[in-house]
Amino acid sequence: MTVDPAKWPEAETYFRFYGEGRYDNFNQIGYIDARDGIRESDDGERLYIGRPGVDGIEFLYRRGSPAIWAYYPIDGDFAWQADDIESFERAWRTGALKV
Repeated sequence: MTVDPAKWPEAETYFRFYGEGRYDNFNQIGYIDARDGIRESDDGERLYIGRPGVDGIEFLYRRGSPAIWAYYPIDGDFAWQADDIESFERAWRTGALKV
């Protein structure tokens, strides 16, 4: 499924600078997906952009906010991760991100 960037102004920075994704060599995981791997939720309220590689957790934008959230599918809960994707990437790279 192709995601229309115009429908996601919250994710403008992702589409502009992160569309090729981000890979963590040390942990051997792509934690931010390339543009062809992202998807919208069925209701159009979430844009899934990556994963930490455990328990089916996914990173996402929620409609109306540039913040990055973790979605925990087992409980159906959301947890704030960072104010924006740049802060999210810094937190991942420095080990400050906790899921």
